Amino acid sequence: MLPGIKSPNIWDYQLIFIYLQQIKNELMGTMSKIQELRARRRVYQAQKTKEYKQRIAAYLSDADKRILFSGEGFIRVPEEEAKREKIDVYPYLIQ
Repeated sequence: MLPGIKSPNIWDYQLIFIYLQQIKNELMGTMSKIQELRARRRVYQAQKTKEYKQRIAAYLSDADKRILFSGEGFIRVPEEEAKREKIDVYPYLIQ
């Protein structure tokens, strides 16, 4: 029961209903914030993907650029980009 309500009657049920509606509205506000954050994250990821493709395309031939931007087929990662993204795993293998 809600605080301050001792015995249930019709007025108490109406208060409970109003209280539950307020909780639902607060939760819906939270859900809309979560959806907004997810949408912002998707936009940010799309922008980063576009920037990444443009950076890689700077090293590619015209035919490879078409393949990259169409999303169909595979291309080799340019050596410059592969060196830039290389992770040295040797120190981790020693442990």
